[in-house]
Amino acid sequence: MKILLIGLGSIGQRHLRNLYKINPKFKFIAVRKIFKVPILTNNLKISRSTKSLKEKYNIKYYKNLNLALKEKPNFAVICSPTSFHLDQTIKCIEKNVNVFIEKPLAHNENKLNKLKKLLTKKTNIISMVGYQTRFNPLYIYLKKYLKKKNLGKINHIEIFNGEHLADFHKYEDYRTSFASKKILGGGVVLTLIHEIDYFLDLFSDYKIKIISSHISKNSKLDIDVEDTLNSSFLVTKKGEKFTVNLHLNYYTRPKKRYIKIILEKGILYADLNRNYFQKYSNKLVFKKRFLFSRNLTFINEMKFFVKNIKEKKIIKKNLSIYNGIKTLQFAMNLKNNKWT
Repeated sequence: MKILLIGLGSIGQRHLRNLYKINPKFKFIAVRKIFKVPILTNNLKISRSTKSLKEKYNIKYYKNLNLALKEKPNFAVICSPTSFHLDQTIKCIEKNVNVFIEKPLAHNENKLNKLKKLLTKKTNIISMVGYQTRFNPLYIYLKKYLKKKNLGKINHIEIFNGEHLADFHKYEDYRTSFASKKILGGGVVLTLIHEIDYFLDLFSDYKIKIISSHISKNSKLDIDVEDTLNSSFLVTKKGEKFTVNLHLNYYTRPKKRYIKIILEKGILYADLNRNYFQKYSNKLVFKKRFLFSRNLTFINEMKFFVKNIKEKKIIKKNLSIYNGIKTLQFAMNLKNNKWT
């Protein structure tokens, strides 16, 4: 199987390592114009390896995507800065190349109609957007537990994700990262979009109304994008109604990432950084820890994608590029105040 990697920064290298782990016989080609990011480990530390990526994985490099596509890869993994995602996705699909796109799908909605029209013609394309939280064992457990409704109806939910931008990639100056630059599709809304995606996934069969949404630049970080999002929602379904508060930021130290669900008969709490689940009910506390490395979520999502490629099986819309479109549009509504 021949795989095209578009971009070999931190996430591109992670997918390269994971794909090699899945099958060392995979053949790799790559489009890489800038060799800015050093060779990294799974913990985002600079590798001590004396071999280059090209030597270690026998990669054939291209500086031009059109030339790389002439190799007719089985699929492309798009890991470039966000502002390049959509154009590269469209180009791959036009050439009948299956696509795995790192989140988010794009930095705006300008060419989404062109993509949608293309997808109606290219119905055999296998696609997926990289929301690896969906493959997190803790998230999967929480989702299943919620469906049991053991603690009655939901009253309120708090979703929080905050981490200092300078701690994202300690090998680089945060001011040079795509997350800090408007021109590259940065900003807290799109960079930490996983929370928006899993919120929409948890309540996909509910009606979600945006009550308020506000982005701002609160910190002294040297960036030209928003570092804060505060949003409130009203979520309803027949016989059910509850509120949700979502907060994202670029400046929390130590980092925090959790979802807290307040129900009629108790509270559910999932810490997505420290990987534990807690249930508070009738003065009793149940705690369950999940022992896995962060990289497992990336491995699991890529194994799922590769399996579908091998079986020539179209991925369902809740994980495919259609989900990427839905999540992006919702995120842009929050960012651009389209709820008013």
